Amino acid sequence: MNKEITPCPKTEISAFSKLQEYDYAEFNSQKNQAIKAHFISQKFQFMRFKSARYEKCYFENCTFNAVGLSGAHFLSCDLNNFEITDTNMQFCDFSRNCTLKGVEQSASICNSNLSQSMFCDSQITNVHFKSTTISQARFNNVDFQNVTWDSCTLQDDIFDNVTFDHISLIGCNLEYSEFKNINLKDVKLPFHQISYTFGLLNYLKQSPDDILIESISSKKKSIQPQEYINLLPDLLSYYIEMDEYFPAINITLFREDYDNSEELIQAGLYHYINSNDFRKIKAICKLIADHPYYDIHTMTTLYFDIIKYYNTINVSEYEKYQYSLHINDIKKILTAFDNGMPAAQLYLKTNITSLDTEKLGLFYMLIEQCLGDYKISNEEYSVEIRHNSDPLSFWLTITNQDPQTIINATAIIAAVITANPTFLQTAINVIAQVATIGSFVAQISEINKSKKKTATSEYPDVAEKDVKYVYEKSEVLKNQEISIQISLPFFNFSYRKEKLHESQS
Repeated sequence: MNKEITPCPKTEISAFSKLQEYDYAEFNSQKNQAIKAHFISQKFQFMRFKSARYEKCYFENCTFNAVGLSGAHFLSCDLNNFEITDTNMQFCDFSRNCTLKGVEQSASICNSNLSQSMFCDSQITNVHFKSTTISQARFNNVDFQNVTWDSCTLQDDIFDNVTFDHISLIGCNLEYSEFKNINLKDVKLPFHQISYTFGLLNYLKQSPDDILIESISSKKKSIQPQEYINLLPDLLSYYIEMDEYFPAINITLFREDYDNSEELIQAGLYHYINSNDFRKIKAICKLIADHPYYDIHTMTTLYFDIIKYYNTINVSEYEKYQYSLHINDIKKILTAFDNGMPAAQLYLKTNITSLDTEKLGLFYMLIEQCLGDYKISNEEYSVEIRHNSDPLSFWLTITNQDPQTIINATAIIAAVITANPTFLQTAINVIAQVATIGSFVAQISEINKSKKKTATSEYPDVAEKDVKYVYEKSEVLKNQEISIQISLPFFNFSYRKEKLHESQS
């Protein structure tokens, strides 16, 4: 089969004149691409720059008014003394040593939208941002110097390896933005937003003298970081009273008050699930996942609690939509699974203590043998000890490009632990599509409720060698008096099949 596509014959520009009568800005036949071009004192107004791409270009004293610049690329470009007003700049790319610069804040961006944009290896100097929205954007290796933000929205952004020098963020909305590896010099922070961010509260531990905290709505003079930290008990009480759980949890984690944190996490999830605010649930989950106190067991259990509780309440179509927007992100945050590789996870609770080195070694060896004999290599699984568990509990995570291999490997582990080959039969049924993965999960979840062995007739399709294998390995556990409870089965098969096909080609 010939996969080549025959291109359409070239159309004369004049043939588009009829379309231009309806919308010239859209059908003007301009591709807006340039390399090493200079634009001096040009006025761009009521224009659309579709798929614009500028490399090593120079913009001097240019104005952009009501311009469509969505998805534009400014690579290694200099924008000097510019004015951008009422302009859509979503999904823009300012990278490769791009500079946005004014003289004594002669450059300005007003009433515009730069959400979902990328700023990488760039400098922003003497720029005034006013009533502008920059949400879900990313700033990597960016230097801000003498930049003012006036009534701007900077929420859900990531600032990584960023320097702020002589900056005022007073009056900005920083909700759920993340600050990593930052350097603040002569910076003013908004009093009401610090506890709503990832990272700023911890940065205040350094108590830098050149950081001031104040509010745009108060005449009270600025305070220093330690004064703000001294007010945290009062802030905590207020946030709890107002059902604002993210800043409340953030404060308790900062103060290492983990008992209070646990109570607030449960209360917050209950409150936000009932109010169907899954964006706030996602923010709480990220707060937990970023903190070293919480282990994989806590986070995965939390994910199951969210799913379980959500399934017990009645929801509207709007609420289902809100759930669908955030639940995959919540899963990635709490389980460390993504859509790139099928995976399974089991929670194994044993009677092995930390002093039983012989039994512990046998346990690891048995897991390795069972998975290896069922086509899971050492690189495709991990066994992690649950934090502070004694007797020891483990998280077993299995990954493989073939979901069938994962199902078989999970089945052999469950079968050996319970001396019950029925799990192998269920795996066969799932692979043959005469049973669902949900029934397999339910079977594993019911393990600890019944220790009764099943008759041979209940696994007629299981090979005799596999049945023999199950009983031999189970006998090893029995002889060593090792008991294992298996629970919390989790399967992540929401992957793209083309990835598997690509790897095999």
